[in-house]
Formats: sequence, C-alpha cells, structure tokens
Amino acid sequence: MQPLFTSCILGFKLLLMKKHLYTGLLFTILLVSNILHADDPKSPLLDAYYAKIRLFMKSSNMDSARQYAKLALRYAREENREKDIARSLLYLAQNSYTISPREGLYLYLGARNAGISCGEKAVIFRASLTIGAIYRREAKFDSTKYHYNECIKIANDLLLAERSQENLRRLGMVYNNYGAFYVDIGEMSKGAGYLIETEKIGRELKDTGMMLRAAINIGAIYSELGSPENKLSKGYTAKIFLQKAKAYYLLCQSLIKPEDEKNKPHVLNNIGVVYTNLLQYDSAQFYLKQALELYIKNKNYASECSCNYTLGSAIYKAGRPDEANVHFQKAVDIGSKYDYKMCLISALSNQGQYYTQKNMLNEAEQVLKKALELKSSLKNYKENYLLYEKLYLLYEKKQEFRNAFNFYKKYVYARDSIADIEHLNLIEDIELKYETEKKDEKISELNLEKLILIEKSRTREAQIRLRNLLIVGILLFVLMGAVILWFWYQKNQLITTQKAADLEHRLLRARMNPHFLFNGLNTIQKHYEDGDIQNASLFMSDFSTFLRMILNKTGETKHSLSDEIDFTKLYVSLEQRKYPDRITFVTEIPDHIETEQWLVPSLILQPIVENAIWHGILPTGNNGTIKLQVQEINDSLVISISDNGVGYKNSMMKKNGTHVSKALEMIKQRLGKNGSIELIDLEKDEQGQGGTTVKLTINEHI
Repeated sequence: MQPLFTSCILGFKLLLMKKHLYTGLLFTILLVSNILHADDPKSPLLDAYYAKIRLFMKSSNMDSARQYAKLALRYAREENREKDIARSLLYLAQNSYTISPREGLYLYLGARNAGISCGEKAVIFRASLTIGAIYRREAKFDSTKYHYNECIKIANDLLLAERSQENLRRLGMVYNNYGAFYVDIGEMSKGAGYLIETEKIGRELKDTGMMLRAAINIGAIYSELGSPENKLSKGYTAKIFLQKAKAYYLLCQSLIKPEDEKNKPHVLNNIGVVYTNLLQYDSAQFYLKQALELYIKNKNYASECSCNYTLGSAIYKAGRPDEANVHFQKAVDIGSKYDYKMCLISALSNQGQYYTQKNMLNEAEQVLKKALELKSSLKNYKENYLLYEKLYLLYEKKQEFRNAFNFYKKYVYARDSIADIEHLNLIEDIELKYETEKKDEKISELNLEKLILIEKSRTREAQIRLRNLLIVGILLFVLMGAVILWFWYQKNQLITTQKAADLEHRLLRARMNPHFLFNGLNTIQKHYEDGDIQNASLFMSDFSTFLRMILNKTGETKHSLSDEIDFTKLYVSLEQRKYPDRITFVTEIPDHIETEQWLVPSLILQPIVENAIWHGILPTGNNGTIKLQVQEINDSLVISISDNGVGYKNSMMKKNGTHVSKALEMIKQRLGKNGSIELIDLEKDEQGQGGTTVKLTINEHI
C-alpha cells in the first residue's frame, strides 16, 4: 500500500503544477487503470515449476512432469491465483492422459472451465483442442465439432486482437484437426477445404511441422479414394490416386525435422496403408511394424489400436490369417479398454471376416453384430458398406438366405450411396485451389496492405481517444470514487445479462428435446407400420400441436397458469400413448383459484413432469401416478408435482451421485428471488411405494 499511496501523492502534486498539468492527468489515469485491471504479479516459484514441467515433458519424463504440475496446482490454489490454476490443470492433464485417459479428460475439462472463469483464452484453446481430439477418437462427433468450433472462434478472436505467429499457428492447428475429423467421417470435400487452409498457414509461417501434418491428411484422402475396397475408383483412376498418396508421404518423410519426430509414426503408418492398397503387402508390413513400435514406445494408444488392425489387414491379405487375428484381437482389446469406437468397429469387422473364413460362424456373427451395434450408435459416421458385405457373406455361408439378402441390399445401397460425383472431382479441385492460391499471392499482399491501413486508422482513433481522455482527466480524478462504483455496477450488469442470455439459450434447447422428438416420430411410424391409421393420425395431430405450442412460447417469458397446465397435460398425453397404461396423471385445482389470472414462467412445469416420468416411474417397471396440486398460501402460488417412482435419492445412487438435474437448476434460476423450488423424497408406504415431490412457490409479483 505504501508505494501506491506515494504514487497517488506524486500524481496529485503534478496536477497542482500548471506546467505539468497534462503529465499529471496522464499519470493519474494510467494509475487508475492499473488499479482496476492489473493482473496478479508473476510468481518466481510457479515459473520455476513450469520450467521444470516443460523440461521433463521435452524428455518424455511424464511422471516427473506430473508431480511438478501437482505442486504448481497446489500452490496456485493456496494463493488463489486463478490463471495459474488453469495453467497448472492444463499441464497436469497433458501429463496424465497417457497414464489414465479418463482422468486426463476430466482434467482437460477442468482446465477449460478454469480458463473460462479467468478469461485465459490460450488455456481454453489448448484444452478444447485436445478434448475435441479425445471425443473424435470416441466417435462423439457432436462434441468434437463443438470444441473445434470453440477453438476456431478463440483463434480468430486472438488474431483479430494481434496477428502474431502464435495466434496464426493456433488457427492452423485446429484447421488441421478439423480436416482430419472430416476425413474420418467420410466428408472428403470439407476435410480437404480445412487442410488446404492448414497448408496455406504453414507456408505463411514457414512451419514445416504444420505443412507436414496437412500433407499427411491430404495423403490420407488420396489413399482412401484409391483403396481397392472403394468402389468409387477403379483401375487406372485408383492407381493414380494411390501414386499421388505415395508421393505425398515421401514428401512427408523429407519434411520431418527433429522437432517433428512425433509425426514420424503417422507417416510410416500411412505409407504402410498405401502399400496395402497397392497390394504390396511385404512393403506394407515393413512400414506398419515400424509405426507400431513407435506408437507403443510413445504410449499413443489410439494410434496403436488403429495400426494393429491395419497391420492385421496387410498380414491377412498376404495369406497369414492366424497371425493377422493376433493383431485384430490387440486392436479389439485397446479399443474396448479406451472406448475408441471407430477403431473398434474396424477391428471387429476384420475379426468377423477371419472367423467366417475359419468356419467359426457363431463367433463371426457375434463380433460382426457388435460392430453393427456400435456403428448404429454413432451419428454422422461414414457408411461402412464393407461391414454389410461381411455380414451378408457370413449369413450366406450359414445358409440363412433371408438375412443374407437383407444385408446384401444394405451393402449395395451403402456402396452406391457414396459414389458421389463430388468425390470424383475432389482431388482436381484440391490441386486447382493450390495453384489458385499461388497465383493470388499478389492479391494477398494487397489484402495485407489493407490490414495495415486499418491498423493505422485504429492507431489514429486511439490517439484521438487518448487526447479526449486527457481533456476530461481532471473530472475523472475528482469523480474517481463514482467512476469505480460505476465500473463495478456495469460489470455486475454484464454478468447478469450474460447469465440471462445463457439461460435463455439453454432453455430453448431444452424445449426442443431431440430425444423426445425422435421418440414421437418413432411412435407415429410404429402406428403406421401396425396399420393403426386412426391412432397415428390422432398422435400426429397432438404431436404437431405440442411442437407448435413450443415454438409459439419461445419468445414468451411467462404466461397464464391455465396455459401452462394445458401444455403439461398435452405433453403427458403424448407420453401416455408411448407407454400405454403405465402413467396416470391427476390434477387437483380448487375452484376458487383463478388459473387465468396467475402468471408463471412459460414451460416451467413440463421439465419436472418429464423427470417424474423418465427418472421416477419408468425405472420402477410398474404403473405410476403423477399428481399436480395447486394451492394459494399467503398470497403465493404453490404448485406441487408428486410421483410414486423410485425416488430422487435412489435415482441419484444409480448415477453414482454425480448427476445434477439441469432442468431443476434452470427452473431455480428462472424463479430467482421471486420464487423457490423444493425437492422432497417421500417415505415408502406399506406397499413399498415411495416417490418424489417437487414444490414450486411463486410470489404474486413474479
């Protein structure tokens, strides 16, 4: 406090001296700015910890790096240093993932959340990029896209603030990952677009590592299109694709520098895949075995899994099926242990083919069905027609000709559906874009000049703002206390507004629950398949009314209690049709309560009733009753929703006690200070029936 007090006295003296008036004003304004916005000073101890962590990571000593990351995290928490907590969590996650992938994922999520809390965008970016890669391996494609999109937004925001090499490199990293993701799911055009941007950024930065990673993935597109198993490309066209893939990977070998050594196994693996597609199985095994050794050495379990089934395929095609199955089984074991769904599908598919050849038909059916179940559970996964082919060959061998014919139809449809003219022109389009970019370098220079002019304009504007700030500086000094209070008020208002906007967004997503939507459509389809046209039409009518009401209520924050009860009844009627004779819904509303006069937050009861059905009654396996009661107590409206299901505590025990109802939390936030929500676990009666009561209290002025 003593240096701060001395600085304040010095600034005030300068203000009193006319010849130093502007100097004093500037000094005072900068002082106030530093008071309001200064970051925590650096900690020499933490800097030493971080240096040790980086040193051990560079030497691949993950255990020691992990210990120092724990020490850094403990110290940061003791000192309440939010940014260092986020950084330490990120370091701990990076050194924990190979040891325990699930723990590593939780640490990455923790680092991301800590980064969001303190506004540390670099930590958020790095954590989200890795989380997206983990979800990509686990075939959680929606989550993958969410985190990659978050990374793109952060990278662009950082670039807008400062076009530095580091920020540009961040954008290249996420573009490369996004491109590889789209190649994985078979959307080659989108993947190629992102990879072209990655290669362009790599050339601008003269970053051979980034160019190398882009080249690896572009080579993967050529290899995929030239594969003998890809019915899209045949004969000469397929051979051209494979030769181009081979050329790319030979280029990749020349690009590998000591700092890019971690990419070497990926290059070796992909060269092996190309040789497999060229039917040169000895060369394929030579490269794939080298890649597998490096993956095992680096503890890269995801790549070890995929390399095992790829090596197994090359060995299988070389005529050694028993040796191949050893690698298939290793891939199955790793994929099952770490939940690498895409890898597991391919490994099981290959293993099923092996069992079919060995006339172990029951084992073949078991593993191929498991692969089919996994594939069906994935959204946006590229159509695996080879799996259908293996199933129809299996059932043909078992002489189950009906099943064989059904899978043959799926095989033909899936195979033909990927024969899109877009893919035929894909590679030419990639090369054209490369040439166009080279020709447009002068245009890029002009764009750069425009950016420079914009920056100069911003600088002039900043100078004008500074001059104006100096003019009104004396007023800011006199009203310093008021300004500080105003900033504090604005900050709180901003936080409140952001929370409200986030709540509205989450509420809108909750209203259009995709799970409920798909179940409704499946119910309509089942009625039609059963020939029950009347019930199908009635359900469709009520279902469309329900959706229309949701859309109509989207812009409303509150409506009458009568409308809310009608909407809830309509929702329950739809659930009752999906589960006949399982759900009874009872309302108890005294006549003296004017439901038209009471206003309640729109769509506030439906999530509670939905929880009662899905988490209360249905898990019991028995019929259940939901009772909605309305009372007026001390000028407040009390709404109770009771069920005789498993009870809230039992429901939480089944979820390991870690689940928090988003619906109840959202309702609590929407009520705010004008209401409250209470959750009561009911005691079991003589028949062993318990249940839950959710009580809403809404004040008159909500």
